[in-house]
Amino acid sequence: MTLNALTLVTHLFLLTVFPTKCMKVMAADSLRTAVIVPLKEGYRCLGISSKWDDANGTGNPADSFKVKKYHLQIKIQQLRAEVTQKQPAVILRHHHKALLRGMQVLFRILDTPKKKHQFNIRKYRAIFSMASESTKRGDDISLLLITRVLRLPFKGGLIFNFIFGKVIRSGISEPFCLPPDTQDPDCCAVAILDEYVRFGRDMGLDMCSGYLFFNIDNKLQPINGKMDSTEMSHNLKKYIKLVGLDLQQDLPVSL
Repeated sequence: MTLNALTLVTHLFLLTVFPTKCMKVMAADSLRTAVIVPLKEGYRCLGISSKWDDANGTGNPADSFKVKKYHLQIKIQQLRAEVTQKQPAVILRHHHKALLRGMQVLFRILDTPKKKHQFNIRKYRAIFSMASESTKRGDDISLLLITRVLRLPFKGGLIFNFIFGKVIRSGISEPFCLPPDTQDPDCCAVAILDEYVRFGRDMGLDMCSGYLFFNIDNKLQPINGKMDSTEMSHNLKKYIKLVGLDLQQDLPVSL
């Protein structure tokens, strides 16, 4: 797996330095979510988290200036060619709240006595609420760690990607905050996340370490590794249909 990752990164380097006159390339967004982000995470799992250093040949090769330059070149080429990827349907706030309320009803009306199904509904409800309130992509949400979540005093909400001893905007990920929604508690992202964590803890799952969002098997045991953003998008479409939400658009919905 490491060899394949190195081969892909090297290929990106070569495309940057020696671009061909006629070639098919991935769209900028697909390149980021399908190649660059997974490679960065793969190297981080191997303990290589620092940015790539050309002079010393050390660090995360997927987090290098050349990779960023190549990604930017693809964006510029798309703009010049007036090519845009098929955009996902926009879920407006009232649609979003209807989805969250509909999923809340699923707790009772669906034949879901199995704790795995109940856990999944609460998990995706927390993911969808967080994505809407924070505007974070599925890839970013899948990387959130429980140990880097800080609860603010006086019911001020939650901070994510927080590391003690680090200043804001330092490190790999930027911290962001979710404030409580006192006007509509049923759709409050903080309350929904608290319910998800509490339900997982009651099931005997470890909700004190590892990834914040994870899958479980039929034996209610955690599956190692982060969640896939494609899986999140698939389940978003699934729950939109289950709750009967009509977006009146034929475009795909995605995280």
